[in-house]
Amino acid sequence: MRRFSYLRPENLAEAAAARFDNGPGAYFLAGGTDLLVRNRHKTTDLGCAVDLGGIPGLDGIYLKDGQIFIGAMTRVAKIEKSDLVRSHIPMLADAAGLLGSPQVRNLATIGGNLCNGSPSADLTPPLIALGATLSVYSPRGGKTIGLEEFFLGPAQTILLPDEILTGIIIPLPPEGARFAFLKHSLKKSMDIALVNVAAMVSLSKSTCTGGKIVLGAAAPTPLRAKGAEAAISGTALDEENIIKAAEAAAGECSPISDLRCSAEYRRELVRVLVGRTLRSLRA
Repeated sequence: MRRFSYLRPENLAEAAAARFDNGPGAYFLAGGTDLLVRNRHKTTDLGCAVDLGGIPGLDGIYLKDGQIFIGAMTRVAKIEKSDLVRSHIPMLADAAGLLGSPQVRNLATIGGNLCNGSPSADLTPPLIALGATLSVYSPRGGKTIGLEEFFLGPAQTILLPDEILTGIIIPLPPEGARFAFLKHSLKKSMDIALVNVAAMVSLSKSTCTGGKIVLGAAAPTPLRAKGAEAAISGTALDEENIIKAAEAAAGECSPISDLRCSAEYRRELVRVLVGRTLRSLRA
């Protein structure tokens, strides 16, 4: 592993200044399950790790004013097991339980999972489907960002070097909403998704009155399948419309070929998984 300096600031202002002052080789350290691996494999030139673990207030899950707030340093294992998450937004708990191994989930944080900017991140599709926004600290003043606008490309987000993700804000789903998350990978566990799909729909009797379908690992960034959403909106969630939505999702994604599989196989996975997800919601 490459040698690097290590800083452990006590507050957000110190952390922002430390990363900015140490230049492009400085990175914020959350759980370290990605950053330290990339440093070991020399795919990231880590010169200084700015550990956010000593900053109070960045860890926790609570409900306030009809919204669930999850601190950016909250461990994925804590999200998986949270009664609050399982009660109101179980899709997020399901996705957390499929992220890596138990050892990884006990180290990895939700903020790190998002800020890595990986198109295949397991927590991103359900959070976008749930309408999550991000709370961000900046020396110029705090702000909120819609998660849909957060990603610019693989490993790229809109955060500036001195900005820090502090929490994720998730509105409680509307009454009667149904949601599901599916992931397909080469291994049953501890593997990166070839494709993952999250969906949330609202049904009035058999008619879909609204919903979101989000694809992971099917484009340079997590992708809202808006054509698929349009195919089911205002219609019966029957087999004919589910097939239309699945075909639309396959047509609007832009997957790549890599060592795991081809772009054509990923496109077919999108079609199959969107269909399975919507059928599970209909049931």
